Amino acid sequence: MNIRELEQIRHAERTIAQYEYELFLLKRHSLFTTGKETPEQRAYINLIFRQMENLYNLKIRFLQEIDTLTANERNVVKYYYFDGVETWDKVAQKMFYSKDHVYTFRRDALQKLERIKNDQKKKGNNPLFLFLP
Repeated sequence: MNIRELEQIRHAERTIAQYEYELFLLKRHSLFTTGKETPEQRAYINLIFRQMENLYNLKIRFLQEIDTLTANERNVVKYYYFDGVETWDKVAQKMFYSKDHVYTFRRDALQKLERIKNDQKKKGNNPLFLFLP
């Protein structure tokens, strides 16, 4: 797993939040709770549910992969790429470490995740499917 793939995870997290908000708005307007939606609206609602399912599956797979990291490595990856902490400085503050330590944890995490990905390819397992924006 490399930085680009982790950025895609970050994007997927935001996309899930957007889909959840759209479903909230649709529910608020009773479109899919009354059964009175048009076929186009129903198709759109189904598309949202399918996309959310794909993104949740991606999230589960990713969480399984980062469980192999140390606690500090896992926290760095989760805070920045999953929880949406905006900057590396804020990640460092949240973890009570210097920015240099956070960069070291990040580097080590990326190396381990890349090894996992390469091992999966060698074994013939499907690599982590990533949602592309």
